[in-house]
Amino acid sequence: MILQGVLDRSLGNFVCLRGYARLGDLYQISAPDPSYQRDLISHQQERMEKFLDDGEFLFFPEVILGTSLNNGNLTATVNDFLSQFDSGKGATYSFSAFDLKYSVTTRKSTEESRKTILYRRATLNIKDILGGVNFINKFHRIDGNHRLSILSDDLEDKLTPEKIRRYKDLNVPFCLVLFNDNENLQRFSRALFHNVNYRQIALTMEQSLKQILEDTELFSDDTLLNKFGVEYLLARKVLSSLGEMKMIPNIAKVVNSEDDKLVTKRTFLLKTFEGLVKKQLIIPDENKIDLEAGKFQEQLSIINAEYKHPNLGKQCNSGLLSAFLHYAYQDDAKLNVFKNWVLENHIYQMKDTQAKEIIKIFDCVLEARKRTIFVSMQFSANTKANYKAIKDAVEDVNQAHNLYINLRDIRIDQFNTGYSYQINDEILKLIEDSGYFIADLTCGNKNVYHEIGYLMGLNQGKNLPQKNFILIHNDGIGDSKTDIGFNLSGIKQLRVDDTNGLREQIKQQIEIFYELKTPEV
Repeated sequence: MILQGVLDRSLGNFVCLRGYARLGDLYQISAPDPSYQRDLISHQQERMEKFLDDGEFLFFPEVILGTSLNNGNLTATVNDFLSQFDSGKGATYSFSAFDLKYSVTTRKSTEESRKTILYRRATLNIKDILGGVNFINKFHRIDGNHRLSILSDDLEDKLTPEKIRRYKDLNVPFCLVLFNDNENLQRFSRALFHNVNYRQIALTMEQSLKQILEDTELFSDDTLLNKFGVEYLLARKVLSSLGEMKMIPNIAKVVNSEDDKLVTKRTFLLKTFEGLVKKQLIIPDENKIDLEAGKFQEQLSIINAEYKHPNLGKQCNSGLLSAFLHYAYQDDAKLNVFKNWVLENHIYQMKDTQAKEIIKIFDCVLEARKRTIFVSMQFSANTKANYKAIKDAVEDVNQAHNLYINLRDIRIDQFNTGYSYQINDEILKLIEDSGYFIADLTCGNKNVYHEIGYLMGLNQGKNLPQKNFILIHNDGIGDSKTDIGFNLSGIKQLRVDDTNGLREQIKQQIEIFYELKTPEV
């Protein structure tokens, strides 16, 4: 395989070959260095495919590769190449992985007559070292690994034959850095990777989006929708209607900083819409763009009202605001629980946290919260009213909050009959897997005491607070003086003298446990 281009020193330092080559050829002769190249990101490859298929804004910066001139036996050849490089004469060399031939054209500088400018046109013939093994000494990918990896080894499973041919034939600019030996290749390729990716001060996303979202002549609505994606057009629609954000004063500072370096409203809108589309909370439909933009503004107003809470109103985390919108798009109950979780756990104090991370954590919290209420009580004729009050309280909570958590009660008498059973492994497992435990001390059943003790022991063993259960007693049915033993007398109990009061009290305690009520400031 042959590469052609211009040979010169970059900034007077590294000797580089710059030119153009087929994307397929560059992929074939190069490989990522796993010591510093990150793993491929699947969605980035998907974006690359969409980018290559679009065509209108198709442009690549240079793919930067690196190679060693010396495999350990060519020190004299490498030294001669470097010493003669600025002589103004063409030459031919044979290195470890390729043969290099270049010719030199000279001209006098127009600024300084005694200075000669050299132009080296070079041909690099890559060796096929062993007949059946191609390019044993592959070039290292310093920058552009994701661009090249659209042609990954499993591309036949992902791309059509027509796409594969078209991608391979794309003409791509490249820069091949020629290092003296393997040691310099290993050391300096890492340094160049760092400089290319981290040293430069890149154009911020906010500055870039300003050009795209606000220039309607160069980037029409149709262009944004079809070339960039529905989230870009939605961001433009909402951006144009926000104005000075006077309608959402409580969240305005989160997405519209007075410091130009921190202005984030465009970035916030785009990232939020990307998240909502990805989670299918917004279904891309070009006929409903204006409708979706209006719905988003309504949700902003709802969150603005929530941000009246002083602890929310003084924070400026745009990721948290995006997370609020994520749950606002689902239902009021989930939004309310999320808000209470944020306040109870001081999540509002976090800075610069991405929405997806907050959502991931809270979804794990929801998953961890068990969806079962375990009821431990004596099941007899005189306690039926208590059981009904508990069951009705659970139903009240579900209806009042339109709960996505399916609260249900498990009766121990469904597994054992009578009042003298032994606590078996099945019941212990139910207690351990339940999110909330209601223990009815009415009638003083000793098995109820055993189950309370088991749960409290679990909590203590896991170093958890004793907050996941409630002790109740209906004085209208039993006698608390004889029903409640001295070992539980020091633990707070919910005592009532009628079943209606019991129902309301249990409902309130469930709402508190599941954080369905906003905590007081």
